[in-house]
Amino acid sequence: MTGPRQPKDMPGLLKFCLEATRSEDAPVQDPDRALQEMDPERKKWLEEALSSMAVDFIEQLGNGIKVLNSDTADLEEKEEVLDKLEDWLGNIDMAVNFHKIGGYSCLRNCLLGPHPSL
Repeated sequence: MTGPRQPKDMPGLLKFCLEATRSEDAPVQDPDRALQEMDPERKKWLEEALSSMAVDFIEQLGNGIKVLNSDTADLEEKEEVLDKLEDWLGNIDMAVNFHKIGGYSCLRNCLLGPHPSL
């Protein structure tokens, strides 16, 4: 017997959680039906909780580009951004998104800059 399928998005995560904890809850056969019949206040709370936990990586990448291009950001802050980018850009999809929003030009500027740590 296999476990529940791994979630790909927030509604999928909610469905995954409902399926994974099914034995702990009152008996429910259909998770989709359970979601539809869920108390609107509880459903709203769950959606808000899940959305507050979600990270908008494109926004984070954009903020990193702003920091790297900033003349007012200190060296330590720029190094921290580069460390985060190193982690995130190991994923090819993230690297493509970084390229699409113009991120590689700021990396070029870092390489050509006066600070060897960048």
